[in-house]
Order: sequence, then structure tokens, then C-alpha cells
Amino acid sequence: MVWVLCELALRPQYQNEICDEIKCLSEDGSTNMTNESLKRAVVTDSFIREVMRTKGDTFSTVRMAVKDVQLGKYIIPKGLFTLLFRKKTLILFNTGYTVHPNAALAHNNPSEVGENADEFDGRRWLEKGKPAAMTGISHLAFGLGRWACPGRFFAVAGKPSTLYFRSKLC
Repeated sequence: MVWVLCELALRPQYQNEICDEIKCLSEDGSTNMTNESLKRAVVTDSFIREVMRTKGDTFSTVRMAVKDVQLGKYIIPKGLFTLLFRKKTLILFNTGYTVHPNAALAHNNPSEVGENADEFDGRRWLEKGKPAAMTGISHLAFGLGRWACPGRFFAVAGKPSTLYFRSKLC
């Protein structure tokens, strides 16, 4: 949330458009927004996704191979957890390998983002069907697969109304 507000403060060209969208979608002019109105906040959602894409320090997805996996010219061997009891204490340790994908590389993949991946475009995700809360190999901000952050929808849903009503930018 803080990073989204910082980026919005640095990019005044998006402020009026986002504020107007949220004003238009709020049910009665108050801070009450329904789930349906949040789904229609497409400009705000696109801006949030672009902030998360360009933030650059997302290393939240960590996986252990459950079978041998070829990654390029390398083989990632399957991992095992080993349990030991020592002096009535259970010790769990990993005897395999974990994989930590670099989200910055995935988030700048030209086949997903386009040729201008190094530029911030808050409208990049409009009409693309890729909301900020979605997960996938090209958007790792909330993790991946069945281990993806279950609170990602709340995290994104809380931002549009907060951008307008708490920051008083509008």
C-alpha cells in the first residue's frame, strides 16, 4: 500500500484519472465500495499491478522440487524433508534444493509485458484481463499456484478506496 501511494505521488499524471474513477464507482460518495464496484476500478487496478511489477524486490515464491526437474541445462533434484528427534525435540531440515525465481526477470519478460518493459505504464494492463490480484509465471508478486497468497484479493481491494479516501489526493 505504501509503495502504491509513493508511486502515485511521483506520477501526478495518474492522480486525477484514478480519483475520478473511484469517485464515480463509490456507491454513495462515501468510503463504501462494493465488490462489484471494485471490480470496475480497472484504471486503479492496472496502476496497482504496474507498481507491483516494477517494484523489483519480490522474491516471495520459493519452491522445493518434488521430482527431478530440468531447468535449462541443469537438473534440480527432488528435495526431501528429514525429521530427527534429538533430546525430545523434533528437528525438520531440508536435504534437497529450493528454487528462488527472480521475479524482476519474470516481470520484465517482453513476451508478457511488451517491448517497453523498462518503462512504467500505469495503463499497461487495461483491457488485458490480467488484474493485480492474479498470479502466474509472469506476475509473482503474490506467489504462485496453490501456495499463492490467499489475502491477495483483500490487499488489492483495500487499495483503491484508501488511495482516494485516506490520502486525500482528490
